[in-house]
Amino acid sequence: MHLVQVHLMDMLDAPEDTDATMQEAQEEEKGRLYLQIRAYIEENYADAGLNVNAISERFERPAAFISRYFKEMSGENLTQYIHTVRLQHVKEKLMQDEKLESIAVSCGFGSLRSFLRIFKQYEGVTPSQYRELHSNKEETSHENI
Repeated sequence: MHLVQVHLMDMLDAPEDTDATMQEAQEEEKGRLYLQIRAYIEENYADAGLNVNAISERFERPAAFISRYFKEMSGENLTQYIHTVRLQHVKEKLMQDEKLESIAVSCGFGSLRSFLRIFKQYEGVTPSQYRELHSNKEETSHENI
């Protein structure tokens, strides 16, 4: 009789194990979606149409869910993250002496005007000022070598 009781206890414990396993799988899937969204942004930052709606269509989830989910996972607004990724690429191109309009288009900004506004908002200086400041730093560092 004691063996039957132990087996019944095991059976009663099993749903908890199953629930825990399901919860772990859901958490893993949740993290996977976050990483997939980040990778998608990195691969498609140059597309001027990349926004919350485009991402929600790609991942077949409502835009409100995608926005809320990304903020929950990263602490950062999704649109701000897209801008940040684009600006990382912009800063690299600014050091290559490309024209601003060309940089704006190649990094996914819909217009030169929005590019200039967003760049100044995030970096505190215009792209031209940024280029000048950082080209001076490079020249100074080469002189010190």
